[in-house]
Amino acid sequence: MNLLISTINYVKKYNINKNPAFLTCPNGNLMIKEVIEHIDLLLINKIYIIVHKEEFDTYFNLDDFKSMFYFKNIEIIIDIQDTIFKSPSKTIYNCIKKNNIIGPLLIKDYKSIFDFSPIIGNYVYYCNSVELSHLDNKSFIQFNNLNHITNISEKEIISNYVNIGAYIFNDVNLFLESYEEICKIKNISEIYISHVIFKCIIKNKIFYSMKVNNILDFSKQKDWENFCKEYKTLFVDIDGTLVYNSGEYSKKKWGETDAIENNVDYLNKLYSTGKVKIILTTARKKIYEKKTIEQLKKYNIPYDNIIFDLYHGKRYLINDYSETNKYPTSISINLERNNNNLEKILN
Repeated sequence: MNLLISTINYVKKYNINKNPAFLTCPNGNLMIKEVIEHIDLLLINKIYIIVHKEEFDTYFNLDDFKSMFYFKNIEIIIDIQDTIFKSPSKTIYNCIKKNNIIGPLLIKDYKSIFDFSPIIGNYVYYCNSVELSHLDNKSFIQFNNLNHITNISEKEIISNYVNIGAYIFNDVNLFLESYEEICKIKNISEIYISHVIFKCIIKNKIFYSMKVNNILDFSKQKDWENFCKEYKTLFVDIDGTLVYNSGEYSKKKWGETDAIENNVDYLNKLYSTGKVKIILTTARKKIYEKKTIEQLKKYNIPYDNIIFDLYHGKRYLINDYSETNKYPTSISINLERNNNNLEKILN
């Protein structure tokens, strides 16, 4: 099966200069890569990524971009197009013709992320409308009790079932033939994939509906910003914050004090979401690393890394911000020594 994803913007919906497909996710992946990594690629043998030449040349070298998408036994083709067509289907049509694509075809929108395992056939993937924060500029489907799609409508709410940007054609020729037939109709300037599928349906080609869950929809910039806000990197002091204060020469020595349970419990709660990185910071000397780690294990204190040998003084976190990484990107919290109220202050 072939996977085809177009990164070309047809309507500017983000108030930023950068194409949303090339935004960096909290885990470091570009959005376009994150979309692909959530797809089970077992049946995929070629991936076509359509990019606009002028935009692509602004940000990337071809070899660097292509190296991002290494998947074992899968060929990656970067289709660089000079023209932004008004019709999304025209862009896909050109890619198919240009690259002589044959066989089954999965077309995926880059602005929605969800886990699914594509199978060969004719399918439209959908979710329930209550799972999305907004419904404008969406297409909708209706289907019978056999999951046969009976109607598909662009930007008109005809049901509670929202097409979320993934379509499979059992044979790429079905897409080509239906698109070409639509092009013969006068006064149709913008052809969506939903129009192509509707054309297939009225020709008695069966398309099945396929439900997906846990969708991340980034059709609007606010959706993206809210998603990014869920991810945090916490730089957390050890002594007086997670364990009761201690020192190298005091009676209560490094590694020997009890945990501040409320703060540790809250930190574990955050860490369990998978959306938090924890970097422990401390003025403890590196020679106390073994004793420190033993203390952290004893009280089940979560962390990803530890920075030792800091000054016993003020600490400044300096970070850049931009239109794609909104101000403020660094926040300072001062917690009174041995205070157990970290949750209330951090919230």
